[in-house]
Amino acid sequence: MPISTRGLLAQWVLVTFNALLSVYSLAMVVAITLRPCSSSSISNDPGAHAATTTCNISQLELFLLGFHLIFAALALTGAAVAYVGHIVLVHLTRGMLFVFAAIYLALAVYELAAVRPVTPMGPLELVVAVLTFAVGVPSGAVYERELRCDRRVIPDAFDSVLPSNPWSGSGLERTIRRSTAAAAVVRPR
Repeated sequence: MPISTRGLLAQWVLVTFNALLSVYSLAMVVAITLRPCSSSSISNDPGAHAATTTCNISQLELFLLGFHLIFAALALTGAAVAYVGHIVLVHLTRGMLFVFAAIYLALAVYELAAVRPVTPMGPLELVVAVLTFAVGVPSGAVYERELRCDRRVIPDAFDSVLPSNPWSGSGLERTIRRSTAAAAVVRPR
């Protein structure tokens, strides 16, 4: 069934937003990796300075590196899921955006409050968190609602995992009955 114009717009926004989040996360991985050594993180070991300058990486930087790598992969997967339009996976993608926006918000607040000197990452992650709450999560909700309205029934692929009544017919018959009942509700006579 063709999806409505509002659903297509929400799908386009969700795909684009997830792809941009993936690019942003990969850019943050590169920025964290290529960050120059600060004077407090340069090794004081004289033997270490003989060949090269070594830097210590903080636990926060390791966490940020892992978080952004994982989020880049999940955001790219979310873009693919939104493009395909599988309703259950779109629901999971929307939940993922909410969780990651909350983590971004917590990281931004921590970086703004505790990390000295203040780096541009704190305000940037605050902007990303606000944009995710303002754009990503609502577009996911609209897209999911449009998918539910356009399909009106659970896809046949879920008949094997749904609890079945031993007195009812096959999964196909249940789907036909549900779609007929949904059509009767939509078009009263």
